[in-house]
Amino acid sequence: MPKLSRKIEYLLLIAIFLLYTLIGHMLNIDVLKIFTIRRDEFSISIVGVVISVATLFALSFLIAKFKKID
Repeated sequence: MPKLSRKIEYLLLIAIFLLYTLIGHMLNIDVLKIFTIRRDEFSISIVGVVISVATLFALSFLIAKFKKID
């Protein structure tokens, strides 16, 4: 992964998690809901985490690429 500041990486990760969770709840897609909380259970979607991390890598690569061009 290209080198970005830690603060930017954490902010990107939080934004991606929130975005995918919001889309998952709005469209009722369980795969995109990273954390699912029900009355008696709690689950984490592994596919949602993988998609989020892959998006983080892609975004950080694109940001580093565009920073290098300027």
